Amino acid sequence: MDSLSFSSSSSSSTHQRQACKQYHYVSEQRTVTVKVLELLDADFGLYVWPSALVLAEYIFRRLDMFTGSIDSPKIILELGAGTALPSLLLAKATTPGSTVLITTDRPYAPHIFDNINRAYKENDISWTMDQRHEQQQHRIIVRSLGWGDFTLASPHNPDGGLLQLLKDVSGIEQAKAGSPRSPGKIDLILGSDTFYNPPDFEPLLATVSFIINRHNPDCVFLTSYQNRSAKRNIDHLLEKWGLEGRVIEWEAFDFDMSKFVTSGDTDGTEGGSFASMSEDVEQEQDCHDEEQESEEEEEERWMRLAKEEIGHAISAPEAGLSSMPVLVLVDYSSGSDFEEGDATEIDDEETPAAADDSASVSNYGHEQENYNHKMGDGGSLSSVHVLWICKRGRGDDAFAAWERNRHQAAKANE
Repeated sequence: MDSLSFSSSSSSSTHQRQACKQYHYVSEQRTVTVKVLELLDADFGLYVWPSALVLAEYIFRRLDMFTGSIDSPKIILELGAGTALPSLLLAKATTPGSTVLITTDRPYAPHIFDNINRAYKENDISWTMDQRHEQQQHRIIVRSLGWGDFTLASPHNPDGGLLQLLKDVSGIEQAKAGSPRSPGKIDLILGSDTFYNPPDFEPLLATVSFIINRHNPDCVFLTSYQNRSAKRNIDHLLEKWGLEGRVIEWEAFDFDMSKFVTSGDTDGTEGGSFASMSEDVEQEQDCHDEEQESEEEEEERWMRLAKEEIGHAISAPEAGLSSMPVLVLVDYSSGSDFEEGDATEIDDEETPAAADDSASVSNYGHEQENYNHKMGDGGSLSSVHVLWICKRGRGDDAFAAWERNRHQAAKANE
């Protein structure tokens, strides 16, 4: 019987109050305790949100799917890590050297990275990126990564953007079955509550899309989100960036919300020049006799168009939920026809997740042609869902393979 419990304590200083929460994961195969450090201030990146709890629970119950081997480690990137519960759990629960964990958050936020590094130390996790010691220590990178930042390292940004990260990852050798060791590629992307702030939706998906469409078409983005508003939808953004998704039901990993309740706890623009990005990429990849220069030109075009789309999105003048500019999202939930140039009215009030809304989301990719994937601001643990995203056009086969691997891993552990 799997179970999870948590306890917490807090301390204060003249500058900030800190809480240390302990999450206890128990199964027939292993028992894992993860300590997470929270800073009790206005920064929402330093608090454990419900989405992180659900994603971590899924990871623990499907741990074999997140584990590689010493010769071929699974390279896992966490975006917008915050308190980094998923990364910490993987570091505690996996064999040293079987994974390479890349824990990232936004640039120019040293307090977040200080907190993550302290959390790794608090959990007695020793780590290095030196492959000579990979059997004794975990291989972990803690660094900044701005969504939609396609740059190399520079004096002003030593970590650089996505291109620098992928360059660093290529230096991690992986030995695939029946093949010699080759440059590393990101196998899995993780993110909890990444669909929170509308201006971030397109930069996030541009980052994920570049990894999946230009770096590793077998890569999967696994993210948890809260279904907080019936007025938001990312289906058109997934299509625009050459992606598609499926919702993983709670029943698929026996998620029990009661374990997390203690006593007393009672858009972006539509279409545009980038809409056919995935088709263009596939056509380019089918031309086996292309010169290397053409591939580089295609990549430069991809990034140029991505930057233009992100720039248009974040500079949209429409009013939103905060003083920041927001994306204009299409309201697929109303059933009304959408005309190009129309904008969805966004309501500040939190919309409770109705029973029929939950059913609509849970049938995503199965019974509905219009998936009506909704996003917003607010919500609780009961409205959290796990979303599985892959390269567009590969969803059915890739998700079926993902589920087969899950069943095989579960059977191997019986």
